[in-house]
Amino acid sequence: DTATHVAAFDEASRLVGVGRLQHVEAALGQVRYMAVEPECRSRGVGQAMLFELERLAKRQGMTAIVLDARKHAVRFYLKNGYVVTGDSYLLFGEIPHSKMEKELNGSA
Repeated sequence: DTATHVAAFDEASRLVGVGRLQHVEAALGQVRYMAVEPECRSRGVGQAMLFELERLAKRQGMTAIVLDARKHAVRFYLKNGYVVTGDSYLLFGEIPHSKMEKELNGSA
C-alpha cells in the first residue's frame, strides 16, 4: 500500500492540519485520517486539504474515495460530495463513525 500525506500551515508556519490518503485498490483510495486544530476549523483548512487529497487521488488513477467519518464530521463530508454508504458503528466500542464514499470525476 502507498500513502499520500498533506499538511496545512498557518501564516506563522505552524502546522494546523494533516491528512492521509491510502491507495487500497487499483482505483480506490481511503482517507485514513484528517485533523485540523480546533481554533482553525470552519476556515476552509479541512476543505482545502480534502480537495488536495482528491486531486492527488485522481492523478494516481483513483476513481473513488472511501472513509470512516466521526459522527461530528459527517456533515463536513456531505457538504463536500460524500455519501453515507452504511449504518453508523462504534469504533473501539465508543466512537461513533459512518462509512462514506465519493466518486471522483473530472481531471486532476
